[in-house]
Amino acid sequence: MKNKYLEDNKLSAVLFGTAFLLYTIVYMTKTMFSAAMASIVEVGIMSKSQVGAINAGFWAVYAVGQIVGGFAVDKYSPVKLIIVGLVGGVAANMVIYFNQSYNVILIAWCLNAAFQFAIWPGVFKILSTQVAPEFRPVAVFWILFATSVGEIISMLVASVVSNWKYNFIICALGLMIVIFLWVVIYTKLKGYMTGSEDAQTNNKIYVSKWNMGAVVSVSGLPILMIVSLLVTMVFNSIKMLTPVMLMESYDAMPAAIATRLSMIMVVFTMLGMFCAKFVRSRITQHELKAAALLLSCGIPTMALVSMVGKIPYIAVLGFLIVTIVSLQSVYPFTNTFVSRRFVFCGRTGTVAGLLNAMGSMGNICASYLFPKFSEFMSWKIIVIIWCSMSILAIVLSLSITRKWTSFIKKEQL
Repeated sequence: MKNKYLEDNKLSAVLFGTAFLLYTIVYMTKTMFSAAMASIVEVGIMSKSQVGAINAGFWAVYAVGQIVGGFAVDKYSPVKLIIVGLVGGVAANMVIYFNQSYNVILIAWCLNAAFQFAIWPGVFKILSTQVAPEFRPVAVFWILFATSVGEIISMLVASVVSNWKYNFIICALGLMIVIFLWVVIYTKLKGYMTGSEDAQTNNKIYVSKWNMGAVVSVSGLPILMIVSLLVTMVFNSIKMLTPVMLMESYDAMPAAIATRLSMIMVVFTMLGMFCAKFVRSRITQHELKAAALLLSCGIPTMALVSMVGKIPYIAVLGFLIVTIVSLQSVYPFTNTFVSRRFVFCGRTGTVAGLLNAMGSMGNICASYLFPKFSEFMSWKIIVIIWCSMSILAIVLSLSITRKWTSFIKKEQL
């Protein structure tokens, strides 16, 4: 089967840049409720549990959608599926801007998640198969920065708008611009794609598509999915709850300041990507060994966060930054680097969707369970739970290193 792709690196860079902008804006919209949480709670519009329920509803629908989306982009046009998601996002954000009823917002945000079912698997599929072969590892690595950039933008917007509902009209306008750019630029670049590649990557020819039973039994994919779930749960609950934790632990701190301090923390998460690149190029390319190593580096500072309210908030912020950088550096090893391993068996889109679905399940717990826990548990107990989950992720990663090593050898044959 012929796979159309760009041969020119400059044109590939244009396609990557467009996809990066697209996913940055999409991720901004995904994290907007988390970014605005402190402001919403401060003005008394909703409780932490209600905001968490809206976020959880989004990620619950999104998790199911990612499984469907992963299979869909391996069978249908990822470009068209991405457009469906963008249009649905515009509609959902417009509804929230004009109606702030809790029930309306909950329904609109869940529908938003349903429409976005194929955006991430579609973007990943395009970057792993339609840019120039030598450009693909670069594109797959750097696209991960779009999540951090999108989240930083959402927190910046949430910290400066005069009313939290304005966040969502900004999201709607951003998505409209992205739809126009995506359609125009991709249509233009499609004319430069060739069909001379036999569905290959890095000069390896695809074997016939493996059935999912073989993929699961040979790779240890279910354990990988649980590790992804745990890492995402800890990572996103820390990011989501930090503004509220600072606001509640330091009496004089208003929500806007707490949000801006948290934005500083998120800015530093981009260092995690460079840490991941360093570990991959200088220490090990084995995804599970790397994940265990990097998680171990973040646990000590994570434990020190338990002193929040008893030590200066600058010290707590410093501990959080080191922790969040460690967790961010784990992410590519449990998501994109892992997903690329499945290109040779024709399941890259499917696995990308499954791992993203587990990440979404982690977001459900981060969005709903942890805000609820914080209403009757101390922050110290919350930190202990974070540390325990990180240790469990390390144990699970190490438990299947041999199986994953064997799977890697099959890829290299």
